[in-house]
Order: sequence, then structure tokens, then C-alpha cells
Amino acid sequence: MRKRIQYKKVLKAHQDRIYGYALYFLRNRDDASDVAQETFIRLWNHWQTIDLENVSAWLMRVNHHLCIDYVRKRKLNTKRFTSIHDDPFWDVGDDVNSGYNPEYAYQFTELQKILLTALDALPEQTKSIMIMHYVQGIKLTDISEMMAMNLNTVKVTALRGRKQLKELMEKHYPEVTEAFL
Repeated sequence: MRKRIQYKKVLKAHQDRIYGYALYFLRNRDDASDVAQETFIRLWNHWQTIDLENVSAWLMRVNHHLCIDYVRKRKLNTKRFTSIHDDPFWDVGDDVNSGYNPEYAYQFTELQKILLTALDALPEQTKSIMIMHYVQGIKLTDISEMMAMNLNTVKVTALRGRKQLKELMEKHYPEVTEAFL
């Protein structure tokens, strides 16, 4: 009974961040929901071996790896650079009768859509760090712990990611590059 109560508290505290990360990474609500659910199933199954003081880092690390596995299993090419107008992810929720859950509705401006499209073209690890730090606001030190990476490696990856992002945006969207970087 005690495990169930603690689990529910952890679930409530972290479900939005876990789902949000998966959504940004996978760009599909159903896939993100599946990955988030699998993350919390693994939490339940490994409950006895997890240090509850570091549960946030554990959850993000598991979620990150599940997202990567999901992409690999589905053979998605995350390094492509697609037009935001060709991606159905951006159209979901525009129709008020679509049954879309407004709790998770992300209201993106055109500039945000462009930025996320460019993020999707980055290598998986770089994309992950950029999403966690710049989109979700997670500190680089926490990302280092979550991803079990050296802090300097995380910092360099974030710095290189910004440079790659700027180059992609200058190439594909030169008119809006100054608004971001």
C-alpha cells in the first residue's frame, strides 16, 4: 500500500515532464504517450532498486533511452529536415472537434514551429540535450546526471547544438534566424 501511494506521488510530480520530453522528441502524441507509459511501468517494476531522491534523473534517463529505442524500432529518420507544413504534428489540435486533449495542447507560433523542425534535424543526443535544457529548462548539471554524461560533454554538446541549429536555420529560414539565435 505504501509503495502505491509513493508511486502515485512520483507519477503526479513527473508525468508532464516525461510526456513533454517524449512529445518533443518523437513529435507524435500517441507515441509519446506510449513511451511515457512504458517509463512509468519500468518505474513500478524497478521500484525497490531506485533511490527515490534521484528518481527524477532515473525517469528522464529511462524516458530518453525509450525515445531513442522507439525511433530506432520504427526506423524513423530523425536527422531529416522536413517542412513544418508537411508534418501532421503541427496540425493536431487546430480542429476543436478533433477530440484532442487540451491539457496537452501546445500553442506554437510559426517561429516555434520552425525552431522545433530544426531541432528535429539534429543528432539524437544533441537534440535531447537541447530539448531538456532550452525547452524544458533543465539545468546542464541535472542533464549530466540524467544522461549519465560528463558535465563538460553536456556543455560542449549544448554549445555545438546551438551552432548547428543556427546553421540549419540560416540555411532553411534565413529570415527568422535572428529572432532565435
